[in-house]
Amino acid sequence: MNHGEELPPQKRRRLSPPPVNGNGRPAEFLPAPPPRLEPSFIGYDPFDDFTKQVADWIADMIRGKEDVEVEGKIGIVFDELLNRRIDLPVLSETIISPSVKDRRFQSTMTVNQHRHYNDLLNKRVELSATAPPSMFMKFAHTRGIDSFYKVPDDEGKVRVRVSRDEKTGDITESVKKTRLGDMDVLCPRWAFDYRISVNKELPSDPPAQEVRPERLRRKDRVSYTHQAYRIDLTQVYPHPAPAKGEAGITHELEVEFLNSAVLVRECAKRDKGEPSMFDEMIQVFLNNIRILIRSAVPPE
Repeated sequence: MNHGEELPPQKRRRLSPPPVNGNGRPAEFLPAPPPRLEPSFIGYDPFDDFTKQVADWIADMIRGKEDVEVEGKIGIVFDELLNRRIDLPVLSETIISPSVKDRRFQSTMTVNQHRHYNDLLNKRVELSATAPPSMFMKFAHTRGIDSFYKVPDDEGKVRVRVSRDEKTGDITESVKKTRLGDMDVLCPRWAFDYRISVNKELPSDPPAQEVRPERLRRKDRVSYTHQAYRIDLTQVYPHPAPAKGEAGITHELEVEFLNSAVLVRECAKRDKGEPSMFDEMIQVFLNNIRILIRSAVPPE
């Protein structure tokens, strides 16, 4: 074949430059990506033991019940005898055994830490406006006054909380609350620990007007809602204003399931061995708490 002779179309090879990466290097010179690793030698991803302990405990608390509340409060677990944060021989997040006595949980933080969380969560609301729908976060700002009463009940004395809108005085909620259980979690690497609480909350008629409340409090709250969860950032004021030397404003942060009925339903599916989102819902609940704790700033 003469050098000047043109190849027939079916024998022509189309020339093209080699693909390049973002830095302009030919892809053929780049190392091959590592193969995907199997989760274990049997191809199974064992459920994280920590999450399983929490999920099993919550399941035991809510199984077959209605009108339950599951929440995680951020704060500090104190050693009551030493009056300081509890110190255990552990290096990472740990569930504290109920056998560890003389401890208390304090769900407060400093003004500086509260302000930091307010800024952080407001920024997430702003960013979510242009994020995928699954990342959308909304907020609501409420101010109210809570009245607490102890009233007779078949189970003895229980607490009723009546919440009123601060501006209008209208009752926004009246519930009878019974504590079902608490789980304290120590996080020695971080500024805060947390407590998971399960309560039973039943709608209740407000006590008669002549019944005096045990305690009053004024509550300024911003609630941030994402998917199945709500993050409440709250400033609590004694009401009326405290006298000099008495306890003043406290700052609280908690994560709560929006719809406990869904959690109870998924728990029932889990118990029957049916496909269930229960464990995943607990995992995301813990993830939200952990992100908040690890985002904390030191107290002033």
